[in-house]
Amino acid sequence: MKIKICGITNEVEIFNLDALGIEFGGLWYNIPKGKYNLTENRFRSLTCIKTKTLKYIWVTFENSFQNIKNMIQSNPIFGIQLHGFQLPSIVKNINYEFKESITIFKVIHIQNNYCLEEELINRYVDAGVDFFILDTYLSKEKIGSTGVPLCHETLNQLIPFKIDNMMAMIAGGINEHNIHQIYSSYNPYGVDIDSSARKNGRINKDRISILLNNLNKYHEKQ
Repeated sequence: MKIKICGITNEVEIFNLDALGIEFGGLWYNIPKGKYNLTENRFRSLTCIKTKTLKYIWVTFENSFQNIKNMIQSNPIFGIQLHGFQLPSIVKNINYEFKESITIFKVIHIQNNYCLEEELINRYVDAGVDFFILDTYLSKEKIGSTGVPLCHETLNQLIPFKIDNMMAMIAGGINEHNIHQIYSSYNPYGVDIDSSARKNGRINKDRISILLNNLNKYHEKQ
């Protein structure tokens, strides 16, 4: 199961995630009023840092394909996380332009146990989405990174019936106490973690080590 840590803001966080063998790191750019939003120059400087295992994912609300194209061409990123309500046409354009050189992650927003984009899932797949990130939507001001877990009943309705488990990444309140339950219940491609990876607002190496240790202990029991 892959692990993505979201909201990187500095070099130390990158070095720590890479040292721990974390697969994906999310960097925010064009997330208006986002607490981890970066300037374009800061985004570029961080994504230019060479890593061994950590792959950079651009997390964005950007809706303009031309702006998306320019950012992808200007930065050494592995993938893009369409965090807003971008339409399948945007996905199709990205997929057509960049083929397999860019991995496309699309957030699926779940509000009050209802999947807001459920009717679009098949269209997203056809357009070229590689992975779906299922996350809690509270309001326009709180889209993701809320620390609020998703309802298991809702997840059971979506995985694998609407979204294949190997295309699914689960977000929302995942921590050292429930990460093994997510793994055993859904066997997703990965999990996307923010709040529980932090201490005093910063991504913390010790907090992530606890998450990984608890997950590894579960594996050892199997």
